Amino acid sequence: MPEPPVPALDCNCSICRMTGFLHIMVPHNEFELVTGRDALSAYQFGTGAVKGFAVTLIAGISASMLTSIFVVKTFYLLWLNRTRGAQTLSI
Repeated sequence: MPEPPVPALDCNCSICRMTGFLHIMVPHNEFELVTGRDALSAYQFGTGAVKGFAVTLIAGISASMLTSIFVVKTFYLLWLNRTRGAQTLSI
């Protein structure tokens, strides 16, 4: 991350000029938001587009986790059925 103070950019659109909004750009190689906790923080404290991105990120993380669990379980059960003499345990 750049050292404080972080340089802010002025936007020349009418909305940003009226509200005094400044843009802070983070380079792609320095941006990291990959965990569910980060997504929940972004949703809780973010506004507008950040909340939308956080919802999409939470949905993606959840779908990835559920898919990986069920796909691995399915392949494991298929492998168990092909293995001779293997028995499943009821847990």
